[in-house]
Amino acid sequence: MPLRRKLLLYMTVPAILLVVVGMAGVFSVRRLERAAEDILSDNYRTIRQARRLERVLRGIEETPPALDVRRLEEGKERLASRFEDALAACEENVTEAGECSVLNRIRSLWHTTGPLVLPAEFGRGAGATDAGQRTRLLAPIFRAVDELIAINEEAMFAFERRERGVARLVLGVVAAASGGAILTLILFAMIAATRVSHPILLIAHDLETALASRRPEGGTLRESEDEIAHLRTALDDLLSRLTRYEKEQSQRFDRLQDRFAFVMEKSREGTILLDEELGIVAINQVGRELLGLSIEPPVGKRISDLTVRPEFADVFDSLPGDGSGDGLEAGDVKMEIDGEPVVIRPRMLPFRARAGEAAGCLVILWDLTQERRYEEAKKRFIAMLSHQLKTPVTSLSMAVNLLWERAHGSGDESDELLDMARADCQSLAQLISELVDAARDVTPGLSVNPRRTEVARLLRQALRPLLVQARELGIKVLDRMGPGGQFAQVDTVKFPWVVTNVFANALRYVDDSGVIALDLRISGNQIEVSITDDGVGIAPSNLKTLFAPFTSLDEEPEATSMGLGLSIAREIIEAHNGSIDVESEIGVGTVFRIRVPQGEVVAG
Repeated sequence: MPLRRKLLLYMTVPAILLVVVGMAGVFSVRRLERAAEDILSDNYRTIRQARRLERVLRGIEETPPALDVRRLEEGKERLASRFEDALAACEENVTEAGECSVLNRIRSLWHTTGPLVLPAEFGRGAGATDAGQRTRLLAPIFRAVDELIAINEEAMFAFERRERGVARLVLGVVAAASGGAILTLILFAMIAATRVSHPILLIAHDLETALASRRPEGGTLRESEDEIAHLRTALDDLLSRLTRYEKEQSQRFDRLQDRFAFVMEKSREGTILLDEELGIVAINQVGRELLGLSIEPPVGKRISDLTVRPEFADVFDSLPGDGSGDGLEAGDVKMEIDGEPVVIRPRMLPFRARAGEAAGCLVILWDLTQERRYEEAKKRFIAMLSHQLKTPVTSLSMAVNLLWERAHGSGDESDELLDMARADCQSLAQLISELVDAARDVTPGLSVNPRRTEVARLLRQALRPLLVQARELGIKVLDRMGPGGQFAQVDTVKFPWVVTNVFANALRYVDDSGVIALDLRISGNQIEVSITDDGVGIAPSNLKTLFAPFTSLDEEPEATSMGLGLSIAREIIEAHNGSIDVESEIGVGTVFRIRVPQGEVVAG
């Protein structure tokens, strides 16, 4: 309900209450007044007629005896008529109990006394002729008339007393009702004032509390007895703060736009931001050059309405019309810029608003030119390396086999070293063969050749050279892999290489008299190999990039180390559909966990 209507209602209700009380009092007094007038007028009429009777009787009593006959007759008739009229009027206006008997007595006395005091012929007959005699004859009638007057006067006085009491009662009731109405009005006014002012004070208090918590200088608003003024002050403070907030947000938005523009322009990849209707919101310089657009940014135009390089026509045609989808990576786009071959991989990343509806799309034109050049160079290097290694490794394998044939059986230690050298030559020859095959592939990839193998036995054979190195360094190796019997589908060449690579890294970062532990257990349908050391540990910041290519934990990496060991190890384990994880703490040590399934592995 509006405040104006609410105030009008609060003011109308007590006014109506007072009007009702006043009208009730006036109505009661008016009814009392009319009743008193009616009753008093009847009594007064009777008294007036009784006084008339008295005057008639006084006239009869004072009639002189020496009058002529004509005048006497006229006076007799006039007095008798007046007495009869007055008596009849009294009989018609009987209002009090006892009046009837008094009037009957007057009537009876008049019938008996009238002829005596008013003879047919005055001076003749038996009528009284002197004044004393008429007074005695008229005395009973006088007394009866006085009694009639007394009855009506007493009734008037009694009614006056009753009416006075009733008036006092009515006055008391009206006074009490008025007092109650006034108290009710005051109470109602207080309630109404509270009901009206409470929301205002509540709003002002909430505003004051909210603003005080954010007011840098602290303190509260100045208190005021006027609620509206207090609310006005709070609202003014709120408007002032909103104005400052709007200004700050505008400045922050401007800074954000500047930073966004800086990121867009400094990005080395082509970046295009589209809205939900595929209109260009922002595009950087690299994106404009790659698309072959003018220098001026075509902001606001739909990408389909622009003329771009023909190589990108099919790319933007594949965009969904509403900018929705789960992401799309188009095929590589090959073209020439300034006579140089360029390879671009477009990637569309749709994004949604908080409500879930499509809000646009981010298109990144990823320049793969350097990466492709690197891959080509790597392929050529691998081909050259495998070709250069194949001949010396073949010669080395022949020499080792010749030594094994001649010196085998001469001693336990010599036999063990010759067996290790012969096995390593075979593994190295197989790796070189795979390098040759990889160099011949157009799109080289890592493949595995899994076979059902006893894992503990395979790993113990692969770690034999490193165990000798550990003994020379004074590092204690705890073999807790158990007696064996755990089988898994693994590549017998690549899987041991992963374990030996992790074990070799542990040897590098464990101090003399350190400990490296090997554990093997079955976890569900997987074989888990754990390599635990008490070395220097790995910093948490390095754990995130530990398996990235060309990553080394040394401040000055060795010339022979390229930082590819753990990266290749993870690729080998993922090719087995397994996983490799690491946990480490500085000064405590590191744990590598390698998991591969026991079942068959689909060769990649």
